[in-house]
Amino acid sequence: MKRLKIAEQVLIVQVFALIVPLVVAALIIINTNQIAVKKELVYSAEIVGNGIVNKLNTLEDFESHSMFYTFQALSRMKGKERENFLSLIEHSDTGIEKIELKKENQSAEFTNKYIPDKKQVLFSRKIDNDYYVTKLVNINYLKKKLFENFDAEDRLVFIVDKNKQLVMSVNYDKAKFDTLMPLIPKETYPLVPTTFYKDKNQPNVAIYYPNLDWYIVISTPKQLINYGIISARHKIILSIFIAALAVFLLFSAYTYSLYINIRQLFKGINAIGHGNYMRKIRIIKNIFTPSETLFLANEINKMVERINLSHKKLQASNEKLKKMDEYKSNLIDTVSHEFRTPLTSIKGYTSRLLRHNVNLDEETKKQSLKVIKSQAERLSRMVNDLLVIPDIESSSLRLDLKAINIKEIIELSILSTSKSENSTFELNISETLPSVLADEDKLIQIFVNLFENAIKYSVEDTPITICAVENENFIKVSVKNLCKKISQETANKLFEKFVRIDTDLTRTTRGTGLGLFIVKGLIEAMNGQITLKTDDYFEIVFTIPVYKELEDTEIEEY
Repeated sequence: MKRLKIAEQVLIVQVFALIVPLVVAALIIINTNQIAVKKELVYSAEIVGNGIVNKLNTLEDFESHSMFYTFQALSRMKGKERENFLSLIEHSDTGIEKIELKKENQSAEFTNKYIPDKKQVLFSRKIDNDYYVTKLVNINYLKKKLFENFDAEDRLVFIVDKNKQLVMSVNYDKAKFDTLMPLIPKETYPLVPTTFYKDKNQPNVAIYYPNLDWYIVISTPKQLINYGIISARHKIILSIFIAALAVFLLFSAYTYSLYINIRQLFKGINAIGHGNYMRKIRIIKNIFTPSETLFLANEINKMVERINLSHKKLQASNEKLKKMDEYKSNLIDTVSHEFRTPLTSIKGYTSRLLRHNVNLDEETKKQSLKVIKSQAERLSRMVNDLLVIPDIESSSLRLDLKAINIKEIIELSILSTSKSENSTFELNISETLPSVLADEDKLIQIFVNLFENAIKYSVEDTPITICAVENENFIKVSVKNLCKKISQETANKLFEKFVRIDTDLTRTTRGTGLGLFIVKGLIEAMNGQITLKTDDYFEIVFTIPVYKELEDTEIEEY
């Protein structure tokens, strides 16, 4: 099953957690608003209808009282005076078309009624057992009285008789009238508002008025429906859409920020997985960035730093192990090659001396013993060189520092050096040089290595020049010999282990390649400095501190 990406998952969550609930909420709000508005419209229509009914009742009471007072006036009049009074009342009010005083035996009914063909309303009131008064009122007059000061928000009001014929109306609309009349419920309780519909959102109210056998119909105008339901619906939908859009944009911005930062985390982790320990996670910081993401990024960066440090240490250790392995290989190679020659010489001359079937004279025996001694000393020097290397590298060299005459040590070292027949030394050393502060054995080892190195690489029949002069608090010593020109690149490596000058001469001479490395290590251990010059001559220059009797000199341990 394919796993969804974060952006895809967030989109799905937005749809089901935001869009769907908002749509459902919008539908509920719209439906609730529609029901509430419809109830409000019905209620307002009922108020209008009840108001008209109350007004009709008031008009009937008024006419009843008016007829009673008319009778009271007529009861005091007779003959012509009564007729004149009735005529005066009829002409004083344009709505009254006829008013009569009748005896009971002349009357058929005592109720109010509507006369459709004449558009008149007949009001009747019984006064006593003998008389009753009737008043015939024009329908327009009644309409004027009924809808005086009427304000029903442009509602359509129709008053019809029992045959659904129009009696009077407000804001008359023929199309609307023709539409509503067939819809008036047949079963309508007197004075009880009854709601009926042509459109589901447009309620109409009908009230049966039994006194005149009329139906009062109040229709809800279209503009109220548009404002209360349709416009409100559009506003609700627009508001929810804007809210959903705002939430969606905010959520999208948050998701984008989170997605970018998670991508940064993925890139960083991927880089670490591929061995890039210098790659750091760069989080985009804004108001949407959660603290957990920053914490995670910081912790991963710290972890990467620790891994990078450990990796560097491991690389250094590997490099060290590689050098140690190289050192071991070179050491084995040196031992196998350099030790073979003196051991072979010692073995050969020893066997020669031990042979019983050969008579050797004293001079031959002495010469053989000198060779054995010389080769043994050579082996001893090589062993000392090999043994001192670990101490130099670990800075654990132990020195016995004391006052030493530098000239005597140089002369002794010349005697200890294996010289060829053509080797000559030129000394340029003052007798008045002060003593140096050094380890005697180590100083001899330094000079012997330098002298043997000079003998190996000097041009034949050229001297090796040794100079020593005082330079402030140091004795400056130089060992110079003429040799073939050496490149600066090669010269810079001569103080390293197992490095030799690659020339035709070095391929025929013996050597371990450790001499100058040991010399440099021993001189620096005795607080001196060493340099190399390769111009026309090969010259080693180094300094040794001067011994001062008045100072308490500490013997340094390395």
